[in-house]
Amino acid sequence: MATELNALASLDMTVVTGTGRGRPLRDQVGAYDGGFDDAIERETLRPLLAILGEREKRILLMRFFQGMTQAEIAVKIGVSQVQVSRLLRKILEQLRIQAAGQSPG
Repeated sequence: MATELNALASLDMTVVTGTGRGRPLRDQVGAYDGGFDDAIERETLRPLLAILGEREKRILLMRFFQGMTQAEIAVKIGVSQVQVSRLLRKILEQLRIQAAGQSPG
């Protein structure tokens, strides 16, 4: 008896693979890949980061991609840790506003 193309199949159903051996359908169904979320986030951020100046990009890179502390960033760019904290807050707020489609005030 032939199965209709639009009929649901059990995940326990055996499917013949290219090797000629049978495997349960569940072994061939894809799993969640967090890499897709990462790609979406990167592509969402790309145009937002383009509006930032080089200094702001460098600060974000050091903090979020190189894992540097605010104190370490302060030494690198020649300001106090408190100034780095304020800069990060300002940069992130600017990105939030742009992401929401608003113009910065």
